[in-house]
Amino acid sequence: MTASPPRSSRPRPTRNAFIVAHPGAAEYINDDIKSFMERYSAMMYLGAAALSVIGSIFAGIYTKITRIAPEKASELATAILDTANGWNMPIARRPR
Repeated sequence: MTASPPRSSRPRPTRNAFIVAHPGAAEYINDDIKSFMERYSAMMYLGAAALSVIGSIFAGIYTKITRIAPEKASELATAILDTANGWNMPIARRPR
């Protein structure tokens, strides 16, 4: 009876073998294949960080351009309340 090779040893495909392994199969056997996340995880993290910074900049610019002055906002709130009072509508009903 002949001794079999240990299970942990994997065949190494070589170019001068009787049957040459496909390059993709050789990468799989040698565990040289990187997954999508192994290849692009650093780019995804950097991209997410860059997009958050860009989004914050645009949000700041948008609020600077479209901001209503506090005095004007107070005048608008007073006008809305005056309109509601002019209709004799209670703003909040109290329990009886």
